[in-house]
Amino acid sequence: MKIDISDLISKKCDNISVEENVNIDAVYRGNEEIRLIKPITVKGHLYRADQCILFSGSFDTVIQTECCRCLEVFSTDISFRFNEMIVGENEEDSDDVIADVDNNIFDLNDFLERLLILKLPMRFLCDSDCKGLCPQCGTNLNNSECSCEKEDIDIRLIKLRELLKQD
Repeated sequence: MKIDISDLISKKCDNISVEENVNIDAVYRGNEEIRLIKPITVKGHLYRADQCILFSGSFDTVIQTECCRCLEVFSTDISFRFNEMIVGENEEDSDDVIADVDNNIFDLNDFLERLLILKLPMRFLCDSDCKGLCPQCGTNLNNSECSCEKEDIDIRLIKLRELLKQD
């Protein structure tokens, strides 16, 4: 969706209300695909502050991704409030701007994709108590126990143990 912000830039109006449901199938963070299974609901205002144009509002969607411990696919709600600079007052502000404005047209879809990528956690867990996979056989320890021999040894000391066994 494109929003014309020329009235804000020329000071003909003070703010523009935005209330949209935006369909984006997936976003990519490096090699990781994050699927959106519910449209992004965004509510907020574009407004002028000194020489800047700011966008303040709320963001809500449901994503589907993979747990980093057990590799199971799961869904989770993503909701947050934001207050982002759209147009800076000078070139020094360009590092703080996460949106592209071409010919006074603000691309809402592109802004929401970038905002989502910035706000996502570094790693996703299906549950805070996720047990992950067995490092030896790959069994999902959330679903069943494996019959692997469990040695409680620090992985950094394995080489030392091998040296001691040689003697």
